[in-house]
Amino acid sequence: MTPSFEEFYAAHYTRLTVQVGAYLGDLVEAQDVVQEAFSRAWPRWESISRYEEPAAWIRRVAWNEASGLERFLRLGKWGLGQEDAGPREREGEAGGRKQPAGSRK
Repeated sequence: MTPSFEEFYAAHYTRLTVQVGAYLGDLVEAQDVVQEAFSRAWPRWESISRYEEPAAWIRRVAWNEASGLERFLRLGKWGLGQEDAGPREREGEAGGRKQPAGSRK
């Protein structure tokens, strides 16, 4: 018998939050990420609950979300910081070639 969504949530939320929190280094952000993963699973629960490992689906969604958030936080909320930018971003290059000075915005 497959567990109800509520039972599954209660059984897996804490462990997944700890895992994502270790990756992000921020428990509050981890809680948000895991909550988002569960909210995406809710409308699909009838299908997901039949998977051999439904926790793997939610873990993957949470991990993808955390990876995007980690990159967002690392690069800065308002764009690339010079210390985080790659060589092309620092030099204003596109496609490996420098743009003409008049074409930069």
